[in-house]
Amino acid sequence: TTTTPNPYVRDGLAATMHASWISFIRTGDPHHAPMPRWDRYDRDSRTTMALDSVTTAVGDLAGYWRRLHHPATP
Repeated sequence: TTTTPNPYVRDGLAATMHASWISFIRTGDPHHAPMPRWDRYDRDSRTTMALDSVTTAVGDLAGYWRRLHHPATP
């Protein structure tokens, strides 16, 4: 469980997550306005959307941990 002290941040994050799920259900693409572009995941870029008070697309977000646990995996 994550505790967000600011209810406006919490509510905004909930709205972003909800809209992403609805978009994904309807179109197969979680991207929606005004969210940043969320490209399809692939093994080269490993683009992940970091949903937080500021939502951003991040390349290989868990790269450090993935390489630590699976050093033979590119």
